[in-house]
This record gives sequence, C-alpha cells and structure tokens, in this order.
Amino acid sequence: MKGKFLLGMLVLAAAFLGYQYMLGQNTEEDVANVKSSFKKLAKAISASDVKTINMLVSPTFTDATLKKRKKLIEVLSLPRKTYIASLSNVQLQGSDMALVFYTRTEIRGKRGKMLKDKINGEIWNRDPSNPKLWKLSKLAQKDKWFRKTEIPIDTNVAVETKQPSENEPVLGSLEKKEAEAKAKAEAEKFEALEAKNAKEGETEKAIEAAPMTGDEVVLATYNPANKRDPFQPWGESGQIDVGGKCDPMREKETLEAHELLSLKLQGVIFTEREPLALVTTPDGKGYTLYRGKYLGKNCGRIVDIDDDRLLIEEKRKDPTDPFSDWQTVESELKLRPEEGT
Repeated sequence: MKGKFLLGMLVLAAAFLGYQYMLGQNTEEDVANVKSSFKKLAKAISASDVKTINMLVSPTFTDATLKKRKKLIEVLSLPRKTYIASLSNVQLQGSDMALVFYTRTEIRGKRGKMLKDKINGEIWNRDPSNPKLWKLSKLAQKDKWFRKTEIPIDTNVAVETKQPSENEPVLGSLEKKEAEAKAKAEAEKFEALEAKNAKEGETEKAIEAAPMTGDEVVLATYNPANKRDPFQPWGESGQIDVGGKCDPMREKETLEAHELLSLKLQGVIFTEREPLALVTTPDGKGYTLYRGKYLGKNCGRIVDIDDDRLLIEEKRKDPTDPFSDWQTVESELKLRPEEGT
C-alpha cells in the first residue's frame, strides 16, 4: 500500500513538472496573448462595449477602493470622446499572471478634459477555462483615475450655462488648452513643411517644361538629385547608385530622405480606426505614420503595424548585378526595449 502511494506521488510530481515545462516553452505565446487581450479591452473601452468589457474583467477582480467588480465595469463603460492605450511592456510573473505597462490618454464625455497617465504594473491573469485569454484582475497601485466615475469638465469649451450644485464641483484646467495649442502648432508646422515641399516640386517642373519664346533661350535645368554621376566609376560591388529610381513616377515623402535604420520607432497607438506609429528622425523630429506611408531610401512602404514593430516592403536590386530587376523585400523597424519603457 505504501509503495502504491509513493508511486502515485511520483506520477503527480512528474505531471506537475511536465506542465511547468510546457508553460515555460510558451513564454512568447503567452506574452502575445496578453497583448491581444489588452488590445481587445482598449477597443471595448473606446467603444463603451459593456459586453466585451465584462468578458475581459476577471470574476475575481479586487480593489481596495472600488470594492466591487461591477463598479469597475461602470468606470470602464463611461462614454469617451478619446481613448488611446499605448502598450510598452509585458512581464510574466509565473505561469498565470502578467504585469502590464502602458500609457493611457483619454477624454471622458463630450466636454471632458484630456488626461494622460503612465500605468506601471497592472495585473492580468490567465482565464482557467481558456488559456489563450487573459483578464484584468487588479489595477496598478497608483492608477487613481480609473477608480473615479466622474468626468472632469473642461470649462474652456463653450456650452450652455449651468449652475453646479453644492455636491457637483466644476473642474477645469489649462492642461487641455495647452495641449490643443501645442497640437495645433505642430499641425501648422507640418502643413507649412508639406506646402513648401510641394511648391519646390512645382517650381522644378515648371522650369523643366518652360518653352522657348522669341529670341529668349530657356535652358533646361538638370537636377542631379537621385541620379548617378556620369563621371562616377562603378563601385566595388559593381552596383550603380540608382538612388530614388525604385519608384520614379511617385513623388517622394518626407521620411524617404532618411536611411531606414536611422529612424526610430518610439511607440504605437491603437485607435478605433487604425493603429498609428510614432517615428522620429535623427534630428529629433517626430512623425505620425499609418499603413501605406513611405519611409527610407528604398521606397519602403508600411504594410502592417504591430504593437512593437513596423513591417515594411522595400524595393532593392541585387548588389552583385547592376542590371537586375527591382525585387520586393520585407524589412522591420522595431521598438527597442529602452525606448518603450
């Protein structure tokens, strides 16, 4: 009898160790599943989708301030004008728990002021009935705003006059106004740059197309940009510097003036319509990109945006054959850990 008991214990121990081993092999998959569940909850919050929110909040959710789970559902389901959650890191804690780090930007209601919070260590747990699904189990320790149901009012927005009651204070701040002014200034700066580039392109085309009239001789203007120097010998690899000729019929975009590896992916923002990528140039200027935009000197076009990378299709020639056709190759621009934390 004692021998059978010991044999049974050994079998259980072996099964447990095997289970732990299998979990250890799925670390990357678990992180991907946490990220997927996080994105679903972010979209549900943005759309006030109570059904999905309820599904992605753990039945065992606990919080010293909110007390009850349904109170969190109420907070997450509030109508929002804007909700953006930019995931920066996921740290697995054992086999069934993960810490999530992200930056959250939101505007609650039509007149709410913009709020931005950096969340460190929100707790998510694996759903026992569905190992690929993870659920929010506990708020981060310093996440105070998600524990409040009121909507801070931006008093700078013109609305009909309403006298607040004694228990309904009107909250206002210059934060939203300053943020809007900064965003407007950045937009005007970008539009001015685009207009300048477009004007320069039109001037070059007009000069090249100008006809000869009377005794006046109009000389054709040669623009050496993106063209091979006729006096430049072949390189060591036998490749001609073809520059921007990988797509000669398309007007170049701003970030195509930079090498792909000189650009830095600073973060990804998931919106209701589509994901946006924040990219900076070596001189520190930032740009917001989406699928279909071009960057890099090899006609690189963004075909997909993930939470930690951009998938880019470039056009390149065989460096050993200067007469080869253009080939489409895939490249990546990844979010570096030190830049995403």
